Amino acid sequence: MIGLSGSVDFLAKNMGHLSMRSQSSLNKILSSGDAVKRARQDQGAGAVSFAANLSFDSASKRNSINSFQNAISYMQMQEASLRQAEEIYQEMTSLASLASDPLINQSDRQLLSDQFESLRQESLALNKSTFNGANLFDELAASTQYKIDFASGLTNETPPSNTGPPKVWEVTKDVLYNTGTMTIDVNSGTAGDRYMLKQGNLTIFDSGSWVTRDGAKTYDYDRFVVEYGPDKETTFKFIPLSDGNSTSIDLDGADGIKGTADDGVLPSDSTFHNKSFLHNAQTKGYLTNLGLSSDTTASGMDTRKNTKYVDQGIVSSTNSDPNTTELTLRIESTSLFQIGAEFKLPEAEDFKVGNPDDLQVTLNPLGLGLMLDQGSGFSPISIATATDAAKAVESISNEIAGIGEQLGKLGSNFAQIEFSLEAVRRQVAVQDNALCRISDDGFAEELAQLSKSRIIRSQSAALMTQAMSINEDIVNILI
Repeated sequence: MIGLSGSVDFLAKNMGHLSMRSQSSLNKILSSGDAVKRARQDQGAGAVSFAANLSFDSASKRNSINSFQNAISYMQMQEASLRQAEEIYQEMTSLASLASDPLINQSDRQLLSDQFESLRQESLALNKSTFNGANLFDELAASTQYKIDFASGLTNETPPSNTGPPKVWEVTKDVLYNTGTMTIDVNSGTAGDRYMLKQGNLTIFDSGSWVTRDGAKTYDYDRFVVEYGPDKETTFKFIPLSDGNSTSIDLDGADGIKGTADDGVLPSDSTFHNKSFLHNAQTKGYLTNLGLSSDTTASGMDTRKNTKYVDQGIVSSTNSDPNTTELTLRIESTSLFQIGAEFKLPEAEDFKVGNPDDLQVTLNPLGLGLMLDQGSGFSPISIATATDAAKAVESISNEIAGIGEQLGKLGSNFAQIEFSLEAVRRQVAVQDNALCRISDDGFAEELAQLSKSRIIRSQSAALMTQAMSINEDIVNILI
C-alpha cells in the first residue's frame, strides 16, 4: 500500500507530467499556422530550412500579387483616361468640322474656337494626370511624334549675330521636351572653334576651342553625342569620323544640308586624320583635345566609342534644367567652320511591376499627344480660321488613331499582368498546401491529447485534495 505522503507525492508528480504534456500540445497547436516553429519543434533542421524557404518565397510572391493588383488598378485608370481622351478628340473633331466652313460668321467661329481650346486644355490635363503619385502617361510614348529640324543650313556663310571676334552664330528651337539627344558634327580647321549647347540660358555642353586638321572644308568631321534630361547627368560621347580626305569634306552643298547628293564629296580614304597631327610644331587632334592616349586602334578611340563622359580634356558638360524645353546651338568662330546637328528624343522607358526578388513584368508606357500643329512651328492646334480648322481635323484624326494604338499597348499590358498574376497565385496555393502539411500534421491528435491530459489532471487534482483530508486506506482504494 502507498502511504499518504507517497500518494500525494505520486499525484503531484503525475500532475506535473500532465501539465508538461498539455503545454507541449498547446504550443504545437498555437504554432500550427507557423511552419517554421512547428518544424523546429518536431522535425529537425532540414524541415526548418525547408519551411523557412517556403515561407519566405510565399511572402515574396504575395508581394508580387499586391503589386500586380495595384498595376491592374493603375491600368484601369489609364484605360478610363484614354476613353475620355477619345471622347474629347471626337468633340474637337466636330467643332473643327463646323469651323472649316468659310461662310460662318466671326462670332460663331470665336465661340467654336473657345470651346475647342477648352477641350484642348482638358486633353493636356489628362496627359498630366496621376494615380497614387505616378504619372499615367509618358509624353515620349505618344503615338504622335514631332521631328525637330535643327541647324539645317547653318554654315560660316550664314550671317552671324555679331561682328566679333569671335563671331557668334546661334540657332534656338523649342524641342517640346526637357530631355533628348543632340548629335553635333563639327569641322573647325586648325584655328579652333567653340561649340556649345544651351538649355534656356544654361550651357549644358561646351567643346572648348576644338581644332581639326587643316581647313574646315577638308579632311574629317568630329562627332559629339550629347545626352541630357531631368534626374540624370548630362553626358557626351565622342565618335571620330573618317569621312573626308585632303581634297574635300562634306561642304553642305547648295541645299545647306551635310551629306546629301549635291555635296560633291570625294570618297573617304578611311583614315582618321583628326586623331593626331602637327600644327606649328605642336601635336594637335582629338586625342589631345580630350586628354586621352590612343587605345592602339585605327581611330585611337574604337574601344571608347560608347564611353559617356561628363568632363574630359577641354570638353565639359553641366546638368540640364528640367524647367525648359528650349535648346540653343551656339558657335563661336574666328574663321571657317562647318557643323551638322540632329536632335532626337530618347525612347520612352518601359517600367516594371512586381517584386524584384520574385517575378517582375515589363510593361509598355502609354502617352497622349501634345496637340500641336506639325506644320507651323509646333503652335497649338487651332480652328481660328477655316484653313486652321481643316488642318485641325487631320491632326486630331491622327490623335484618334493614336488612341487605338495606345489601347492596343494597354491590352498587351493587361494580358501580361493577368497571366503573371494567375501564375503567381497558383504557385502560392501550392506553397500554402505544402506549409499546411508541415504545420498541421497531427493537429487533431494534439487536440485530443490536450483534452485527455486536462481531464486526467483535473481528476488528479481532485484526488489530491481528498488525499489531504481522508484516510490513507481510502486514498489507496481511490488510486
